[in-house]
Amino acid sequence: MIRRKFIALAATALTLLPLVATAQDYPSQPIKIIVPFAPGGGSDTVARAFQIALEETGALGTNVVVVNMPGAGGSLGGNAVASAEPDGYTLGMWHFGMLTSKALGVSQVAPEDVETIALTGRWNSIMIARSDSGYETLKDVVDFALANPGAVTEATALGSETHIQHEMLKSKVEGLDIRLVNIGGGAKRLAAILGGHADITIHSMGEYVGSPNPDIKALVQFSPERHPAMPDIPTAKELGIDQVWNNYNWVFAPKGTPPERLEILENAFRTAYESESFQAMLKQRALTNEFLTAEDAPAAYGPTFQEVMAAASKM
Repeated sequence: MIRRKFIALAATALTLLPLVATAQDYPSQPIKIIVPFAPGGGSDTVARAFQIALEETGALGTNVVVVNMPGAGGSLGGNAVASAEPDGYTLGMWHFGMLTSKALGVSQVAPEDVETIALTGRWNSIMIARSDSGYETLKDVVDFALANPGAVTEATALGSETHIQHEMLKSKVEGLDIRLVNIGGGAKRLAAILGGHADITIHSMGEYVGSPNPDIKALVQFSPERHPAMPDIPTAKELGIDQVWNNYNWVFAPKGTPPERLEILENAFRTAYESESFQAMLKQRALTNEFLTAEDAPAAYGPTFQEVMAAASKM
């Protein structure tokens, strides 16, 4: 009888052993972070800052490798993460481009198709114009555009977040008619403004603050509140236009990744986020200092996703 009980207990222990070992041994190999864009961009910068901070702090106890997988507006890399083995060794670093790509039908990956680890550091967008444009704020642009339909030109990249934000602004201001000029990426749009080929464009606050240019000026920031890096530039809300673009860096894993591994990852990324090197990057890039867990994430991206879907339907 005693022997039978011993055998039963031993069998139970052996059954549970792989589960215990799985929890205790993770991570036992390098972790890969896929960035769905080329090296040097915003998402790549954040991913590599995390790579450094995770290894400096030893928060994961293993190496972290950043892999760039550009293509199809981010959907190529996003799909690669979503379809990877859900073992916690393949992660993604995207931003709210996930929402715009889904809304525009470019990608099939939506927030519910992945496991959110955290939303970290918020990118802020602004509107810029030439310094000699005569515009001081977004209100000046809107007033002139309403009085002169089609006279104001906006540099954009059709099908991108800048295009989405244009449609969102039109939905906020009845009768607004600003003519779009398809220019391309941020550097090309900036060149179009400087060259007088367009009047306004949506721009990154980080690029504006990090590379000051006396020939351009910021007219508005599409943030919930004024960023410390630009205390003199009003928000759209302050100007009576209820438009906010919350663009978080999105750390995620394949759907079905074990909860205990997600918890390990969340804690590790929080430790890295709070490190001195990562905080310095946030300040340098003018990102809003904010870390949201998977539990808090839906409240942050939900309203934006609804607006993005509405705007995409008009494009």
